[in-house]
Amino acid sequence: METTIELLERVKDGDRAALEDLVERSIPPLKRWARGRLPQHARSLQETQDLVQNAVLRAIPRLKTFEALHPGALQAFLRQAVANEIIDEIRKVKRRPEPVPIAAELPAHDPG
Repeated sequence: METTIELLERVKDGDRAALEDLVERSIPPLKRWARGRLPQHARSLQETQDLVQNAVLRAIPRLKTFEALHPGALQAFLRQAVANEIIDEIRKVKRRPEPVPIAAELPAHDPG
C-alpha cells in the first residue's frame, strides 16, 4: 500500500488512478471528523457527506501545488477545506431571510 505522500506525487504527475485512490482514502476520515460540526440551524438539504465531497472537489485542483511536509499534512489540508465549507454554509443561512408563517385565515381573492 502506497503512502499518501507517494500517491500525492503520482497525482502531481497526472495519474488519475492515484487521484481516485487518494480521494477514496481521504473521504472516510473526513466524514468522521465533519460529523456534527454543522450547527442544526445551518442544515438545509446539505448532509455531512455532501459538505465533504464539495470540499474535496474544490481542493483537488490545488493538489498539483500542495507540498506535504509530514504524513498528516494532506488530511489537515482537507479538514481545513471542510471547515471552510461549513463556514460557507453558516454564512448562507445568515443571509437567508427569516421564514414568515402564513395565516390560515387569509381571504381568497377568487370569487367563491
